[in-house]
Amino acid sequence: MKPRLAVRNRKVKNISNILGYVARVGTIPHLPREQAIEFRDEQDWAENELYNICMSTHELYAVIKSCQMIREDLNMLYRTLIREGAGQWRGGYYVPVASFLDANTLRYCLKVISAQSENEDAQREMAYNLLMYFDRKPDEMFFNYTERNDIPIHKRGQFW
Repeated sequence: MKPRLAVRNRKVKNISNILGYVARVGTIPHLPREQAIEFRDEQDWAENELYNICMSTHELYAVIKSCQMIREDLNMLYRTLIREGAGQWRGGYYVPVASFLDANTLRYCLKVISAQSENEDAQREMAYNLLMYFDRKPDEMFFNYTERNDIPIHKRGQFW
């Protein structure tokens, strides 16, 4: 299954570039104060625009509401993806941004976060699965939701 982003435009590319750069360089203590403030402002703008796109796109909004998530939950999800190593470019996508813009991956992430919010192994596995998904390796990773809890079942490196 190929990734299918609900929104693809120049704004999404700008958001990906800004957040990808921020994740790569992290905090920059050696920048002058004015540049550091501008750097933070761009990051805030990009995160707000990503949230606005999710809330204004019907398909993504439906996923967010069905999982009963709010903006703080989405912020936590974004930070979790970065912390667990998903802050990478794969297959032409910046994974944390693309994960929010593909309804399947957004549903998967929100379910993992809500079901196992304190389980770091599950979060790390989620980050790995997203990297594989956006690396376009469908033989190694695909989203097959169970009726019981809507979370993929992992067994011997494959989802069943």
